[in-house]
Amino acid sequence: TLASTRSKVEARDVQDADALRAADGEAFVKERWASLASSIEREKAFGTFYETIRRYVRWLYWSDFLTPALEVALAGLLERGLIDVGEVWVTARALEDGLDTLLTR
Repeated sequence: TLASTRSKVEARDVQDADALRAADGEAFVKERWASLASSIEREKAFGTFYETIRRYVRWLYWSDFLTPALEVALAGLLERGLIDVGEVWVTARALEDGLDTLLTR
């Protein structure tokens, strides 16, 4: 990962600090550290962004799509006489659990 790369680079640069100073490499080291820090922050920002989007889509899926679809499916099963009124909750729960299992990473 970038964080472990940064740690290794920093440890190596600290170890070789005298040689870097003698070779006038401080600007290079500063630029490299800044670049790694920027990359890590960008990676964290994208991770947070994608996690937020994933949660929002999941919320939309459950609130705006799945629940009405399950209600329509249960109404169709009831209308055709495939389930009784007492089996609605159990059937709904079984369908939800089945979909959760399929959607689990």
